[in-house]
Amino acid sequence: ASAGALKQYPGNRKSLTILSLAFISPVKHLELLIDALSLINDFAVEWHHIGDGDEYAVHVKNYAREKLSYKRNISYFFHGTMNKAEITDFLRNQDIDMIVNTSFSEGLPVSLMEAMAFSIPAVAPRVGGIPEIIEHGKNGFLLSSSPSAGELSETLTAYWKSDTGAKNFLKMQAYKTWEDKFNAETNYRKFAEDILSL
Repeated sequence: ASAGALKQYPGNRKSLTILSLAFISPVKHLELLIDALSLINDFAVEWHHIGDGDEYAVHVKNYAREKLSYKRNISYFFHGTMNKAEITDFLRNQDIDMIVNTSFSEGLPVSLMEAMAFSIPAVAPRVGGIPEIIEHGKNGFLLSSSPSAGELSETLTAYWKSDTGAKNFLKMQAYKTWEDKFNAETNYRKFAEDILSL
């Protein structure tokens, strides 16, 4: 894993900037995120999605247009497929507040770890390996295993309304999670390989 970066929350933000990072397929359940965004009226949200898909992606983009295009406070961008270096650059250079995962089922989502390397807290349902990564209220927020759009929109709203200190705590803990769990593992593996090659 390339080195991450510990980032502070930039004060006086005009909008909540969220990222989803996945191949667009039914299991990723992006409609849930779109439905959640459609419920938010009292602040601005900028949503970025990285990853494409087949004809299902067309359905999701149409759904986003249908549900969100009339909402002046929501803007969204489908960036399509990016390679690993492009994703890393995006995570490093954009001020992303949170990474949001809405999967029905999940292994150990590497995308959440990659985002945490850049101090980005995560919001995701309690499925698969996600509870091993997210400590609720510490480095992000765990949703129920099949969350409603209301639950997700309330979680995003609560984050937005929290103070800068609380946001910085989440960012710091997200980075620490990556450093402790993910970076340590990679470093240990490299160390083991170096020893074996002596």
